[in-house]
Amino acid sequence: MLRHASFGTGASAAALHTGPWRPRVVKDSGTALAVAAPQPPSPKPDAFTIGRFRLLRLPASCAEFDYDGCRPDAAASVAVIVQRRGLSTIGQGSTQFALRGGEWTVCDASRPFTVSSVDAGERAILMIPKDRLGLSRNVSTFCGLTFGGAGGTGGLLAAFLTDMARDIDRIPDGDRLELADTSALLVRLVVADVRQSQWQRSAQELLRERIKDYVRRNLRNQCLSIDELSDVFRCSKRHLHKAFAGEEMTLNQYIWFERLERCSEALRDPANAHRSVTEISFMWGFNNSAHFSKAFKLRFNVPPTAYRGKALERRHENPTDS
Repeated sequence: MLRHASFGTGASAAALHTGPWRPRVVKDSGTALAVAAPQPPSPKPDAFTIGRFRLLRLPASCAEFDYDGCRPDAAASVAVIVQRRGLSTIGQGSTQFALRGGEWTVCDASRPFTVSSVDAGERAILMIPKDRLGLSRNVSTFCGLTFGGAGGTGGLLAAFLTDMARDIDRIPDGDRLELADTSALLVRLVVADVRQSQWQRSAQELLRERIKDYVRRNLRNQCLSIDELSDVFRCSKRHLHKAFAGEEMTLNQYIWFERLERCSEALRDPANAHRSVTEISFMWGFNNSAHFSKAFKLRFNVPPTAYRGKALERRHENPTDS
């Protein structure tokens, strides 16, 4: 059974002290780690203080993790979240996006964020001091971007943090800080690559990538539209469309394509067997089941219900297939 955990010293932890739930609270360096659980008690996130770093290991049984941003050193830290396996959604402010197995992202530790498990995956969070990353000021440029899926330094960090979180209990205290410092170095290298890449791109290319990234992180928002993007990026709709000139898809087509891809992934996932096709389509930003079915059939040459049936049938016949 999946359960709910909260990390921090603010109201989110106190809010768990209601009803039949009997929370357990662990005090560690002034920080409360509370897990709401029925009897018998549920597994709780493991917290490890490593010098100025903090490592949190979230078990698969923790369905939703809330960080309230109330730690005294929160403003001087960033949170690196790695998805060890499975799929989660990350939410901070008005932004929400998916994080898949082998990927990682960065959140601003001075603001609340939520990590919600979609299919009981395991996750780890490493709180890193900003000065270890050369980020003395705003980190919003990097927050919400996902790394690791394409290999390279980002992929190396995902594997490194995954192994570190898994084996931290067996690592001597004297070695933990060295490993945490190595993690910070890898993050710093990725951040430097992002800065260099952004500097080299033309203004139009950078705008296009920023739009794509925003679209991917907000696909669940049914109000996502050209008008909203125009407001978010403070430019005309003509300028938005111009950023996609020369691309294989227009901006509207890109939004539909990404939503349909997420729906196809969800329909193939046995963990979503209890959800209806309509529920899945609405979960990824569609608001009309008829329009969704028509668009899905046009994209995949088969209605969504039949697509799901065939996918689950193939998975049953070949359970080792991904």
